[in-house]
Amino acid sequence: MTKYLKFIVFSVVLVVSGPAFALKKAIIKSERAVIYADTEMTAPIGYVKRGKEITVSLNTDRSGKLYRLIVNQRIAYIRQIDLYLLDDFGNNEDLRKRRNINFK
Repeated sequence: MTKYLKFIVFSVVLVVSGPAFALKKAIIKSERAVIYADTEMTAPIGYVKRGKEITVSLNTDRSGKLYRLIVNQRIAYIRQIDLYLLDDFGNNEDLRKRRNINFK
């Protein structure tokens, strides 16, 4: 009986925690993409230059304008318009080769 209970608990935890690890790659398309500490975009903490490949969350925040990313083991935010998501393109290798070209 305990083996089945452990299996059921493990299965539920696995299914529930699956979306928590959903990440995707993105390439910076603007000249300097500002990274913010909050969702209101009032506290900039740095920037990333064009062509840099970063890892962002699978989904945007509630407003649909920001993606979450990890900076120094803390959650930070970056604007959606500053990114090319690699999953949005059919040929990701082609985009990686062109990442230093002006995307404007």
